[in-house]
Amino acid sequence: MLISSSRLSKGFNINFLFNANFIELNSHLIKSFFYISSAGFGNVDSNRPELLEHFGITILEASLRGCIPIVYSQGGPAKIIDSLGYGYKFSTLGELEDIINLLNSKNRSELIELSRKTIESSRLFINQQINNNKSAIKNFFV
Repeated sequence: MLISSSRLSKGFNINFLFNANFIELNSHLIKSFFYISSAGFGNVDSNRPELLEHFGITILEASLRGCIPIVYSQGGPAKIIDSLGYGYKFSTLGELEDIINLLNSKNRSELIELSRKTIESSRLFINQQINNNKSAIKNFFV
């Protein structure tokens, strides 16, 4: 994806981070408007779900820091986007490029508002998951 993505980043302030430690990752997330996850991109074998990201914890981490998530349309991250109600999904590099262009056409105040709504939605989602799991754990031990 890196070689193909290099053409997507031309003219934009896009950084590719690989195996970043927590401090480095967090410092980038709090300064960013977008978070792109391509986990599973190119996986055409539906019999190999292990090639997709299952839950999407990185999507929530980025969303809680105000990053508008852009994710591959399969697997856990796509389901997180559906649950949050904010973010974008892509299936092809062309779709990814369109999303990047759309977001880059927005003014700063629009991006700040999207970022704020992403944070609120992420907090609500996490609280719902905690409450759901409390019930499940309580019922398990009763």
